[in-house]
Amino acid sequence: MNGYQWHGDELGLAADISTNGFFALSPSYEWGGGGLVSNAPDLARWARTLYGGRLLQDAILAQMLAPRSRSGQIEQYGLGTAIYATPWGVAYGHTGYMPGYRSAMLYLPRYDLGVALQTNTDYLVTSGTAHHMEQGALRQAIESMAEIIIRQHLQW
Repeated sequence: MNGYQWHGDELGLAADISTNGFFALSPSYEWGGGGLVSNAPDLARWARTLYGGRLLQDAILAQMLAPRSRSGQIEQYGLGTAIYATPWGVAYGHTGYMPGYRSAMLYLPRYDLGVALQTNTDYLVTSGTAHHMEQGALRQAIESMAEIIIRQHLQW
């Protein structure tokens, strides 16, 4: 799926950042996250598998999820994991960015629920004005999705 970004991007890429199905930028641009291709259902399963204790030994998972610092909109950060306070308890996850795309995944251990959201744009349009999409906007959207699932399917 083509990704789209706001004109005037600092990398000098066109608004449509792919041509004939090829990304206009090497995915290695994103360092450790580069080159990974996924979709929202796979990210939700990954969040549930990783943070739900189905992949790592308990002691290793505990180290990963132990808060180490605070940063920006993230209340706490473990080892490669954002730790959020939500109305449904603690949540673990991460957001991601590539030019033209944004992703977010969230795991709520209280409900054993993994939720993910991906967009094929890295900007929002509000009141006729375009803005770069901040990770906080994705977090709000994914928390709203989690609330719908919890209320409708998990009988919260």
